[in-house]
Amino acid sequence: LFSTLGRPLVVAALGAVVVSGALGVVFDRAIFARLRGASPIMLMIASFALGIAMRESVRAIWGPSPFFYKLLVLNIVSYGVVLSLTLHLLQLLMAAGLAHETAVMIAGAYGVALIVGKLLVGLALDRLPGALVAAVANLVLIGCLALFAVPSPGVVLSMIAVLLLGITYGMIGPTVPYLASRYLGMRSFGRLFGLACGAYAVAASVGPWLAGHVYDVTHSYRLFLLGNIPLALLAIALCATLGPYPDFAKSAR
Repeated sequence: LFSTLGRPLVVAALGAVVVSGALGVVFDRAIFARLRGASPIMLMIASFALGIAMRESVRAIWGPSPFFYKLLVLNIVSYGVVLSLTLHLLQLLMAAGLAHETAVMIAGAYGVALIVGKLLVGLALDRLPGALVAAVANLVLIGCLALFAVPSPGVVLSMIAVLLLGITYGMIGPTVPYLASRYLGMRSFGRLFGLACGAYAVAASVGPWLAGHVYDVTHSYRLFLLGNIPLALLAIALCATLGPYPDFAKSAR
């Protein structure tokens, strides 16, 4: 990468060492630290899966389509935030001052909202541009983050936040592969899907770990919640720059 940017060989080598070392630390703390004491087979599987994800990521990054970078960031940001909130949902509600029984009752509405979100996004993608649907999903996510960040939100606001979270996850799940197929074409869909799985794995590992780390340090999720609002805004901005679907049949002729 550094060589292709026109940097000298020494700078490229040093840059590669720094980047490789930083990625090693991130992956060790986010993934392998949780596997301490696991069997050698589990460590081998995790290393193999991570290696495949990184290889496919590097291959796809050098792809010709400019839409790839936007979709990759959209995938990591959207999934990372939603998965973090989902995995920490019960603790998030209890940290807001709700009793355990009340938090469990409210969290139970998440599954219903998830199904509603999938039904809504199916109808929307048949009638509206996919970029607009993805932007709306991230806008709903911002509302969810804002409600969760309210001090002592109470039962009503907490229920609304959980419903918005479920709807967001239901909308984002089908939208990302749909955008990939429309903007990158079916010829590149297999490669992108492999990369999307790798990006999903990174988001699923780093996001929840970061949320837990913020809570351990600050004894609150509020910093994590408010800090993700700019990321959701970035995702919306990327959706606005995607433009109309490419006509691959016309370009092939």
